[in-house]
Amino acid sequence: MTVSYANPLWSIGVEEQFYLFWPLLVNYLKRKTFIITIIIMPILLVALNSISAHLYTHAKYFNSFFYYTAAILTITKLGCMAIGGIGAYFCFYHKKIIEKIAKNKIIEISCYFAILTLIIFKIRIKGFEFEVYSILFCYIILSTSMEKKPTAKI
Repeated sequence: MTVSYANPLWSIGVEEQFYLFWPLLVNYLKRKTFIITIIIMPILLVALNSISAHLYTHAKYFNSFFYYTAAILTITKLGCMAIGGIGAYFCFYHKKIIEKIAKNKIIEISCYFAILTLIIFKIRIKGFEFEVYSILFCYIILSTSMEKKPTAKI
């Protein structure tokens, strides 16, 4: 059941998870372990969400493990937060790499074009839709923040 005018509050819930989860992850993992974790975690979360969603559609029971796993991962958007965490990590520890990539106007314009194409033609990538948007927006945010003269200002 939805509450009228409360739908935008999902964003606040996701932000709260991010501010609670990521500092703990960063503080308690050693640097090498952290690097491996932030690279592997999005892949595992996206794979688990996709597999769970697929298995749930073929499961006999509504209250199956796969339903709840897919629902939790979809609602919490942990994979999307992990993608943003990877972007922040590279921005902080490998700024030169981000600056080099941010200067590539072809990639930047391609990201804008991809986002517009996905939105205009209502293209849905089952199981990966939010993660694709996360990667595209992560690049745009990083490139915009790194460039002196970005193609578009956010």
